[in-house]
Amino acid sequence: MRILIFAYVLLILTACGVSKDHNHNKNKPSGRVLKIMSYNIHIGNPPSKPGIIDMEAIIKAIKIENPDLVALQEVDVNTARSGKINQA
Repeated sequence: MRILIFAYVLLILTACGVSKDHNHNKNKPSGRVLKIMSYNIHIGNPPSKPGIIDMEAIIKAIKIENPDLVALQEVDVNTARSGKINQA
């Protein structure tokens, strides 16, 4: 799974490369920027609220950063420790 994710990210980064337009300076970037965020959501338990699952706080933190791509770690799917919700 990690190899698949790595390949996908590599593909996205390759697609955001320098413009191939020969009428412009070859060293000039195309102006496109890809913002990537890696976030360990700690089973939906934000550090500011120990012992509490608060997905709204996690969502708010992601929205504040406004990333194009988010890689999440410690995401629970229907487990007891996170209230049997699908965090994905």
